[in-house]
Amino acid sequence: MNESITCDKCGKPTELITDNFMWHNAYLGDLSISNVKFYKCKSCSNKIIPFETAIKIDEEEHKTLQGWLWKQSADASEFNDKFWSNKEVVQYLGVSRAAIHKSLKYKGLIYHVIIGKEAYFYAESVKLFKDKGDGRLPIYNETIRDESTLNGLKFIYPYDDKIKYNVDVVEKELSYK
Repeated sequence: MNESITCDKCGKPTELITDNFMWHNAYLGDLSISNVKFYKCKSCSNKIIPFETAIKIDEEEHKTLQGWLWKQSADASEFNDKFWSNKEVVQYLGVSRAAIHKSLKYKGLIYHVIIGKEAYFYAESVKLFKDKGDGRLPIYNETIRDESTLNGLKFIYPYDDKIKYNVDVVEKELSYK
């Protein structure tokens, strides 16, 4: 990994830092990812995330969501009320089982847990998906978020010196109204 790259915001050099990183997810809230690498501009404080850090962020998001989903049911009777089987989801949405598991239209947009080899879907998420086309719902209480916390944040993919995604743009495209 390069020790320094040029900031795409101001053109000045950055430095590679290993530290805790705060990440905001529109649905999961603020996540602290420990001991990860990122580039920080020495001049404007713009942050650029290497691919390996993006993977750790994704893992933390998954862990946070799964932990929250498991807390939604304290016992088996509650689980049956709050989570639907694949068959129930297929009937409710009027789609095939394969569509639920393989289509990008559904992947990541409906919250679920896996028990053994079976997926169980969070009922509230399924209903929201049917109504809005996106079943992700905020799982934390949030007042007003400062949009400037993500300004200039970028991803860098391995073997490619070019910046691929502006996180502000990606986050806004993924949000539902």
